[in-house]
Amino acid sequence: MKSGLISNITQSIYNVVQHKLLEAGAYFNVVKGQTDAQGNNISLLKKSIDQNLFNSQGYVWQSNFKNFVYESGVKNQPPPIVISGVYVNDVFQPKSDTCIVDHHNGRVIFPNGINVNSKVEANFAYPECALIRDDPTNQLKDQDQPDPNGTIYVEGAIHSPYYTYLPAVFLQVLAGGEKGFELGGMNASEPIISFSILSEDKEQVDNVGDVIQSLGSKGFPVVDVIEGPKFNSWGDLTEPYDFYLWCPKKVSYGFVKSVRFNRFDTRLEQGRPRIYAGVVNLELSVLRP
Repeated sequence: MKSGLISNITQSIYNVVQHKLLEAGAYFNVVKGQTDAQGNNISLLKKSIDQNLFNSQGYVWQSNFKNFVYESGVKNQPPPIVISGVYVNDVFQPKSDTCIVDHHNGRVIFPNGINVNSKVEANFAYPECALIRDDPTNQLKDQDQPDPNGTIYVEGAIHSPYYTYLPAVFLQVLAGGEKGFELGGMNASEPIISFSILSEDKEQVDNVGDVIQSLGSKGFPVVDVIEGPKFNSWGDLTEPYDFYLWCPKKVSYGFVKSVRFNRFDTRLEQGRPRIYAGVVNLELSVLRP
C-alpha cells in the first residue's frame, strides 16, 4: 500500500533529526578490544538470556548498547562506524544470511547458531540518544518488571530488546490539520511533531533540544517511506543509507513554521534517579504533492 503523506512526513523528520544529531557528534565509536574506564571490553557481544529468542544454541548475541548507528556519509570526524560484521574467536565474519545485524536492538543474530562459548566482538557506533517513534508513556509504563541485567535507567548493562534505556528521544505526531491556498488551489498539511527527551543528565537534554530546535524556520525534504533506509524483517540494513543521497528523492518539501522547547525535571518512581526532560514541538507545513 502506498504511504500516506503523514507517514512520509513523520519518517522524513525522523531521518532529518537523526542526521542532525549524528553530525553534531551524538554517537560513540567502539572498536574491537576497546575497554571502558573499569577495564571491561565494550566491543564484546554476549549471548542473549532472552528465552523468546531461541538462544540455547547461541543464536542471538547482544552488545552493551541498545542501537547501532546505520547511517553512512556523516560529515563529522571521525565518522560513525557502520557495523559490517563481527569477529568470532578473532576471525572476521561479514554480514550475510548466516550473520545478521539487528541495528535497532544492537545485536547480531546467527540463524544457524554458534558455539555458546564463542568470543564475539565487533566494530560499531552507537547513538548517544536512541530516537524512538512512540509516546514515551507507552515505552516506559510496562517496564516495572525486574530486569535481570540491571535497571532500565542504567547505561552499560546488557540490554534487552523489551526495555527502553535512557537517554532517549521519543517522536510522536500530536496533531494534524490542512490549510488551503486560494492561489493555485493547493493544500498544505500542518502537523505538529513532538520530541520528548529523557535523560539523567540535564545538560544532555539541553544539547539534544538545541539540535532539534535548530530546525526552526528551515525547510526539509519529504521523501516516500519506501525510499529508505531499508531494513529486512530482522532489522538488518539491506543497502547502505546515506542522508545526502536520500534527500534528492523527495516527493515534496516541508517547512518548520515554529518551535517550542520546554524543559522540566521529574522522578518516574520513588528511589529512581532524577530524570530530566525536555519537549520540543515542531509545527510543520508541507505542500501536498
